[in-house]
Amino acid sequence: MHVLTITASSLFILFFIGEFIGIKRFSRRPKARTAMWNINLFFTFLWVISISLLLFEKKSGVVFTLILALLWLIAQVRAHWIPYVLGAPEDYRREYEKIFRNTIKVLPRITQRGVVPNLYHTFVGLLLLGVMISGLRILF
Repeated sequence: MHVLTITASSLFILFFIGEFIGIKRFSRRPKARTAMWNINLFFTFLWVISISLLLFEKKSGVVFTLILALLWLIAQVRAHWIPYVLGAPEDYRREYEKIFRNTIKVLPRITQRGVVPNLYHTFVGLLLLGVMISGLRILF
């Protein structure tokens, strides 16, 4: 339970820094309050509930955390990892590069038509996998 709590908490802190505070060259800081900003604020609220349940070692916290992590993992795969591995349409690549142009990228470009996830999204992906693995180990 402790590994899951630490991993989920680290993921939440990274998410919060990336989405609301930003660190130059690591993650972009939103310039304005948008619909996505509001969705992320709601998602932050759900993570606080999830981590609170984990801190009290509630089994429901494990299930809730796994559901949130799975939803977030699906979003990350669709937005960053499929376009990285399989490539993306030109307009998506242009917009992606405009948004993440000034952030650090540690992965190599693997396709000409692909985008390269930045360091922030690479960490998020690894932490999501950690949350999924440790949560599933607790349940099974």
